Amino acid sequence: MKSRVLIFLVVSLGALAVLPSWNLFQSKSKNPFAVDLYSLDVLTSFASRYLYQAGISISPENVVIGKDGWLFLGDNKRQLLTTKRSGRTDYSTVVANDFARWVGAWQAHLVDIPLYVLIGPDKATIYPEFLPDWAVPADTTILSMIEDKGLESIIIPGDSLLEYKDEVGMDLYLKTDTHWNSLGSWVAYQALAREMSRYQDLAFLGPGHISTVKPVRRNGGDLSRYLHLQDELRDTSIAIEFDADLKVNLEIFNFETGVLLNRGRKYKAQAPEEPTLFRSDNALNSKKVLWIRDSFGNALDPLMAMTFRESLQMDYRRVTPELFARLVARYRPDIVVLTVVERNLNWGTFRKLPEPL
Repeated sequence: MKSRVLIFLVVSLGALAVLPSWNLFQSKSKNPFAVDLYSLDVLTSFASRYLYQAGISISPENVVIGKDGWLFLGDNKRQLLTTKRSGRTDYSTVVANDFARWVGAWQAHLVDIPLYVLIGPDKATIYPEFLPDWAVPADTTILSMIEDKGLESIIIPGDSLLEYKDEVGMDLYLKTDTHWNSLGSWVAYQALAREMSRYQDLAFLGPGHISTVKPVRRNGGDLSRYLHLQDELRDTSIAIEFDADLKVNLEIFNFETGVLLNRGRKYKAQAPEEPTLFRSDNALNSKKVLWIRDSFGNALDPLMAMTFRESLQMDYRRVTPELFARLVARYRPDIVVLTVVERNLNWGTFRKLPEPL
């Protein structure tokens, strides 16, 4: 017994002695004092690599390891996976009703300004065949209950994604990430365009505008980072190139101050935490869009930039009813678009209604 304890102590002390040197060697920082010398990431990554091969997640709350290299979001502190598996419950019914009520209230508040709500299905909704058998969603979900309400403002491209998935030989979502890729966002954009075209005379991008579609290898996505395997796991994104005459240059401004933030074609397409104005020089339409969105809009962003001359964007998780109303009054958009991922339909934003007119 004493010898085992001694061996354990020697190994532990040896690892602690080597760990600072290894972390310093691996660090990309030029400042050695900025390096966490006793970071356990290397050990965590080593353990996760072998557990992953056995189908075991080191962070099961955040990541479920599926079949054929597919990773899926776990409950993530909000019972996301559990809710999808549980079918119709009092909770899911309330969430669906609250969201539908929010959409109806804002459509009434906007009066003559059309509102389009694009809901991006979770990866598990489109690729349930790659989930572990125990994690497959129920037939009735919050998304399906909202769809059953038949609200014209709401566009759910689930059927389009499922049909396209069966037709093409490329994935529409990233295997190691929670998001759809450019091809998935293209299918969603087409669904949004079809709905908008029913009511407005607008020009949209179509298949004839695409010059090339090709897969691109990349490092693992956000789910792989929970496993500390973002450098070990590889994924495939899809690059869509459009005709050269559709290229746009953007000017990006802080809407409140008017300060120019960026100019050109390359920028990081994240959902802004502050009202941010995007102005395109070569868009198909001269319309102005107030676009309230989340990170599922990142892959849509280049398409929207080619479609609309201006978009005022902000992350809905930062938008209060008062701010929403103020942006509408000040910006005077021609169209309002909300894009929201399925898993965020229960977000608190969608329980806060506008003030009565």
